[in-house]
Amino acid sequence: MTFSRILSAAILTVAFTATSHAAEVGMREISVAAPDRGRDFQVFVWYPAEAGGEAIVLGDNRAFKGVPAFKNAPPLKGRFPLVVLSHGSGGRVQGMAWLATELAKAGFVVASQA
Repeated sequence: MTFSRILSAAILTVAFTATSHAAEVGMREISVAAPDRGRDFQVFVWYPAEAGGEAIVLGDNRAFKGVPAFKNAPPLKGRFPLVVLSHGSGGRVQGMAWLATELAKAGFVVASQA
């Protein structure tokens, strides 16, 4: 079993067995300065949130049902563990929105390159 499969299984286990902390999932896109790249680094962040923000659906297309989130919702107060999510070469962050949303519902902050 490869390291990536073990890591994926561990993340899913934690995500689906952890006590839910959030009634809502917030999502925002942030820019991180990256002068060596010649352009900013775009990052999507999902997090446990309070009610508010713009209701959106991420990852919705003909093949997959999208997942709801609230764009720019106020984050819940507190400290939450960070998960860095890689969508893989040739992938899109929206294709992993289902996993990021479930992790945020379980009390994690999730960051992924846009």
